[in-house]
Amino acid sequence: MFKEILVGDEEIVLIGLQTLVNWQEYGFTIVGTAGNGYDALELVQKMKPDVIITDLVMPGMNGLELIENLKQNHFAGEIIVISNYNELNYVKKAMKLGAEDYFLKISCRKEDMISLLGRLKEKLEERKLPHPGESEAAQYRESGAYIQDYLLGQELRAPLESVGESSYQLVYVCISKKPEVTKTDCEKVKRMLKQIFRNERETACFSVDDTTVCLVWNSFDLNKVIENNIFLKLQKQLKLFLMCSCFILYQTNIPSLSNLKDAFERCKTVKQLSFYGERCCRLEGLRLESVDAIITQPDIVRKYKAFLEDANYEELNRQIWAVIQNFKDKNVMPAQTIDFAFSVLLVIQMYVYEQRHVEVLEGYYGKIKRCTNYEDLLTILDEMLNWLKNDTLGSTANQKRDLLDRIKGYVSDHIGERVSVSDIAEEFSFHPNYISTFFKEKTGMTIVQFINQEKIKRAKNLLRSNQYPVKDVARMVGFEDPFYFNRVFKKETGMSPGKFMKEKG
Repeated sequence: MFKEILVGDEEIVLIGLQTLVNWQEYGFTIVGTAGNGYDALELVQKMKPDVIITDLVMPGMNGLELIENLKQNHFAGEIIVISNYNELNYVKKAMKLGAEDYFLKISCRKEDMISLLGRLKEKLEERKLPHPGESEAAQYRESGAYIQDYLLGQELRAPLESVGESSYQLVYVCISKKPEVTKTDCEKVKRMLKQIFRNERETACFSVDDTTVCLVWNSFDLNKVIENNIFLKLQKQLKLFLMCSCFILYQTNIPSLSNLKDAFERCKTVKQLSFYGERCCRLEGLRLESVDAIITQPDIVRKYKAFLEDANYEELNRQIWAVIQNFKDKNVMPAQTIDFAFSVLLVIQMYVYEQRHVEVLEGYYGKIKRCTNYEDLLTILDEMLNWLKNDTLGSTANQKRDLLDRIKGYVSDHIGERVSVSDIAEEFSFHPNYISTFFKEKTGMTIVQFINQEKIKRAKNLLRSNQYPVKDVARMVGFEDPFYFNRVFKKETGMSPGKFMKEKG
């Protein structure tokens, strides 16, 4: 029997799934249910299921966040998503994250589920190995699967002591590509690595995640490869054939599996240095520096404010570039580099607070936060300082009025959807906290209050027409739950939608 868990916040949907088919008849048993992503992660740790069927829209941690967490923790099972018709964008994202299949709540039939279970069972049985005896353990070791399972933290299918110890060589390749790396790219990189090292049979070659490939040997000395500039050739081939760049980490002559695991875990941390672009680094002796060893917060405030006061933007820009280049050379972790950029932004805000419009600088906060490489970060900082230099901001009053009108327009245009403060902040490249504060100051109400107010206005017009039942009106103004719509409507109008329709219709 393969173990399965169901995840969703609608009890009627979970009950419907449990009773749709005789799960055990098709080789599956439901070992638990969870109401949101957080509970599901705990259940996965406890029950170790082979299949997870999850809703996408849930309170707390939603389905997409759950899938991301599962993949980050190397969940080896299959994920199926369930959705409504109006959630197909979420489904596309889920499939891109690694979901195996999906079905719609309203149209899922028994025969569709039976067909799906058949495909899942076939796939899971192909992957499953018999309980290892002496010969199976040897085959397990020979396949290299035990190293992959051990490094990824999966359950080992043979006792670790049965595979012995050896001297290992590790290569860890992180690829990047615009607009994004695909699973197909990762598979091509694996094939390319195997071709480059075709004369040396690898012990294991596997994807760590959608952008990273790991290669392990215990049959030759990797130092010979390094002497022949093989990694440089790999980088050139990736650029030529896949238009990818790569960040390579390697370690030679690792004496044991436990040391190999330590090296692998360090690679997972150090790979963040791919933020600085294409490089090839030996893991042994690689030192990570901290920002404070290069520049302190008081230095940032003192030096950069002086440049601002003197309107010496060219020198300020040059100094910032030099510091970030130093971060790259000294292997400062990207999160600290981003924090440095935020510190620069804060100093500028402190200086221009009375003279410029702060909301433009808040927009740069979102741009910096979304940076995935240091070249883009430098470009954003350069753009920000050029704006400051040229003073292209325009009238303060007009800017604030324009932003308020744009927020209201966005809510009106998306009245039939679920709209959040985060959605609005992302649309206009501001921090959610700033958007919330700005709107409250200008209107005297929160954004959520405004959204609900506009939705209820639209709902009242629809109810007056007497053309639609209440549940359809709720859906038309972006409420998936009719009961929640009833509560909001009554709070806004003092009466239920049904009573409103009778009295005003």
